[in-house]
Amino acid sequence: LKEETGLTAGNWKNIGQIDTMNGITSEIMHVFLAEDLIQTSQNQEEQEGITQVKFVHWDTVLDWIKTGEIHDAQTISCLMLASLYLKRDS
Repeated sequence: LKEETGLTAGNWKNIGQIDTMNGITSEIMHVFLAEDLIQTSQNQEEQEGITQVKFVHWDTVLDWIKTGEIHDAQTISCLMLASLYLKRDS
């Protein structure tokens, strides 16, 4: 998280796992929710195309999924797990 965004988390919660391409590979992606975020430095990974970290309202994220701005399966799956976890916690 720090390498990609300059953020650190005070708390990490394992919220699930995703079989990324079952039937083709046995790869499993473990999904964590980072909480209590602290900005420590600027993003150090611009060469990977990460030029800005932006905080947006959850409804905006859902709109981006609906309109196709977010369309990759791994991101949507992780966001769904986060949504279910956050709903249980509130």
